[in-house]
Amino acid sequence: MEALIGTWKLESSENFDEYMKALGVSAVTRAIANKLKPKATITNEGDDWVISSTSTFKNSKVTFKIGQPFQETTPDDRKVMTTFTVEDGKLLQTQDGDVPSTITREVVENQMQLTLTAVGVTCKRMYVRA
Repeated sequence: MEALIGTWKLESSENFDEYMKALGVSAVTRAIANKLKPKATITNEGDDWVISSTSTFKNSKVTFKIGQPFQETTPDDRKVMTTFTVEDGKLLQTQDGDVPSTITREVVENQMQLTLTAVGVTCKRMYVRA
């Protein structure tokens, strides 16, 4: 988990458009999101974790405690019940809503890899340290 702390910049993305389609994201929002190269910053202070994402289109911030469910409004404006857990050194984000999804964050070969899954569609996004 400690390896995730820091600032990361999106380097590559596979199947992101299909993932967003599976979530029901509009074509206009998908077109914009597919062109963005967001920065993600992960911090930890005590039991509190924060993931901030910044881009030229939209910024978001989620504050959470491991294992405690909370109501989240996602960057694409979905309302979900989110729970973060840790498994084998990976940070798992489970979003329960109209379309359930999971996001797994882990460090692989000095890159932060996000694996996003919804309705059988999987997307991989790779970030490098900024």
